[in-house]
Amino acid sequence: MGVVEAFVTGMVSSGYRDAIVYGTLVLVLLLRPGGLLTLPVRERV
Repeated sequence: MGVVEAFVTGMVSSGYRDAIVYGTLVLVLLLRPGGLLTLPVRERV
């Protein structure tokens, strides 16, 4: 998140920094609700 925040602040107006960081957080949570570093769970039958 820090990298995204620094990139946005450097490239885009700092006024949009919080909105873009929160939008990125929501996007990551929608795509990977378990987090970025979780492994897929294999089901045993």
